[in-house]
Amino acid sequence: MQTSKHEGPDVKELQEEITELKNKVRKQDKRIGDLEARLLALEQGNNNEEAD
Repeated sequence: MQTSKHEGPDVKELQEEITELKNKVRKQDKRIGDLEARLLALEQGNNNEEAD
């Protein structure tokens, strides 16, 4: 990443906040994937029980 003389502490703070938010988003995406997989497994289980 390029830096310029115009950057002050605000820029660094914003970059840190962006990084932190991106990390949170990645964690949430993983959580969503886990929950979707669990939901799919439950739905398939219910479908199998109905077929009996």
